[in-house]
Amino acid sequence: MPIIDSTASDSTYHSRHSKRTLARAERIASHIASPGRLLDVGCNNGITSAYMLDAGKARQVTGIELHAETVEPALRHHEAFTLLEGNVVDLELDGRFDHVIYGAVHHHILNLFGLSAAIRTLQKLAAHCGQHLFFETGQLGEGGRWGWQAPMRRLFRTDEEHFFYLVRSIEHLITGFEVIGTFWIHGIRRQYIRFDMRQESVALPQDLQPWPAESDGPWVRTIGSRDQQLQRVDDATTSDSPTNFWTASSQEPPLFIKKHVHLPIAADAEWAIGSQVDTEWAVQPLARLEPDGAVACPYIADASPVSDLRAAPAAERRRFAATVVEIYRDACELRIVAPSGVLLPVSGHARLVDVIDLNANNFLVTRSDGQDIVRVVDFEMQSTRYASRNRVHIGKLLLVLRQRRLQATMLLLLGYAGVAINLVRFQFSPFARRIALRQPSLASLLVADVRTVAGRVLGRVLRLAGIE
Repeated sequence: MPIIDSTASDSTYHSRHSKRTLARAERIASHIASPGRLLDVGCNNGITSAYMLDAGKARQVTGIELHAETVEPALRHHEAFTLLEGNVVDLELDGRFDHVIYGAVHHHILNLFGLSAAIRTLQKLAAHCGQHLFFETGQLGEGGRWGWQAPMRRLFRTDEEHFFYLVRSIEHLITGFEVIGTFWIHGIRRQYIRFDMRQESVALPQDLQPWPAESDGPWVRTIGSRDQQLQRVDDATTSDSPTNFWTASSQEPPLFIKKHVHLPIAADAEWAIGSQVDTEWAVQPLARLEPDGAVACPYIADASPVSDLRAAPAAERRRFAATVVEIYRDACELRIVAPSGVLLPVSGHARLVDVIDLNANNFLVTRSDGQDIVRVVDFEMQSTRYASRNRVHIGKLLLVLRQRRLQATMLLLLGYAGVAINLVRFQFSPFARRIALRQPSLASLLVADVRTVAGRVLGRVLRLAGIE
């Protein structure tokens, strides 16, 4: 006899969700070869946990739920079920689980506690998982009515970009991932993903150097693509930043330190790429620092973004524009060995312009021996097909400098055309491939934008009408 009768309990809830939950449990079960220890995060009334026990897909299940009374009594008293009451963000986990089910919880953590807490929770669950982690979260295509949409929308433009970020945060813990099903909710089909866990830990970077005895920070970049500034971490908003920075001006040479808070593997890629760009305009990384491999680069004091020079004399702007174009051409010609992994797979060499971001904030002007020199300061790996975006960046930068307007216009047209072609080209590519390449489709971009606006408008109308 089943532990839970799915028609019992809250009829409103089950009329909306029980069929979907059971279908999802069946799909998960088809990917579990042998019973083991299972963790069900946000187990709710226990439909999935009970199904796994009834189907012989778990010897022992641990469920996590905020309130114990939410879980059906029959399951709570089952000898093979253990309930952890509380918030998964705060709970300590005991040992490893063969399988972890993490369904429809992540976006609520993001909404209530911020991006850093959401990423730490995903990493914690992955670190305690031995074989497969089954994952689902709310998506941007579901529209703007839901409270968790606003913080997600501030951080990510498309679902592919969001999922890329999530996968990258645990890339060092997995060997691969697969979309194992889609389940209808809120007008779209949510993607359900199976992560395949590593059986061995990833080796730490070699030759880590000690953290400087004196450093000033952490600092974060302000959000936004224009005129980003560094500001000190002093509240919950800035402390949620994915990247922290320090300066160590007492060192010789002075250092600028960058730590990827959420994406540990991103530092490995930035170090690998930056170390290969041996040009006058590149600010190459100098060292990796203990304890977690932060990247240290030369600190450029009194540097200014190129965009600050929009009011400079025409001769200076002309010279800066020529340098920017030269850097862009070098980036198009320079081939590097890009690191290949679960995400952004690379076969052989890649053009530098295809993998890094040449936006205006990454160009700095500094004075050396009485001359102004333009430098590029960021070699974080963005994609394997970033050339079109970089054409747009360079075109915009030339327009800011009010130089080479014809060339700037051509770069913008070619760049936007390339972005559009990629959107159409990947329209029918599998969602997992689009995640791995950080490449949205045209439909996902349009659906996310249109439904976000429509959902916000509908929510406002319902509130004005007193219905919501």
